[in-house]
Amino acid sequence: MAYKCRKKLKSDIGRRYGLSLKLYETLLQGCKNRCMICERHEEEVGTLNLDHCHDKTHNRGLICKYCNWGIANFQDNPELLRKAALYLEDH
Repeated sequence: MAYKCRKKLKSDIGRRYGLSLKLYETLLQGCKNRCMICERHEEEVGTLNLDHCHDKTHNRGLICKYCNWGIANFQDNPELLRKAALYLEDH
């Protein structure tokens, strides 16, 4: 795990996400400690964030801070993300 202090991680996970450390670790195992978008390992990108839907009350998965920022900058809008991908492919 990227955190050096397990106690701090447990505190932060509980405060940020309302999850137990055990559940967070289960989610980490499920994605092999990799961002579910870019697939970079948490040792490379730091602690993975629990991505959640802002309009609903469900969690989507664990992603790195860079992918999380990207999604946030596109306002969680899949259509804008698709348009951005097309733009990058075309230019």
